[in-house]
Amino acid sequence: GQSHNYSRSSERPCYEIVTGLSRIVEGTDHLVDYHETNEGAIRLFLHRDLPENIGKSEPGFVSTLLEKGRKVMLNKSDDAHVPTMNELRGVDILCHTGGPKVLREVAKCLGLTSKNLYSSWEVMKNNGNLSGASNLSVLNHHNEMAMEKTRNVKFNTGISKSMGYL
Repeated sequence: GQSHNYSRSSERPCYEIVTGLSRIVEGTDHLVDYHETNEGAIRLFLHRDLPENIGKSEPGFVSTLLEKGRKVMLNKSDDAHVPTMNELRGVDILCHTGGPKVLREVAKCLGLTSKNLYSSWEVMKNNGNLSGASNLSVLNHHNEMAMEKTRNVKFNTGISKSMGYL
């Protein structure tokens, strides 16, 4: 097989994935039903209690993710800073655009404002819930927004995360 190098010398990565975390929330299997029918249609059912259950699981999930990120960053650099749960109000949170109720619950349960989830809200308002593609759209919006600001934009690594609840 022929290999291809698609990178361009002018391209620079915008983000570095420091660590990741995935979790299935126990007792929530009835909240989401997704399957393909024999006719090829996709059926998706989201229970009205889904946003509340996402919110309830957020503090523990985010705390674990931040701690995991903190360990990775300390191994890379002595002066690395990963925010604590109490410092989240000072950073941008990039979240799947699961809908207004989901974004409000995430903000509420983490003690944040809509300003913290600005890119998520903008993508959701302009495009709706794009399913899995929303994560990349939110990253792109955040990146474009940051490029419009001055060169002194500071990014705190370890905060951007993508979540999946089944």
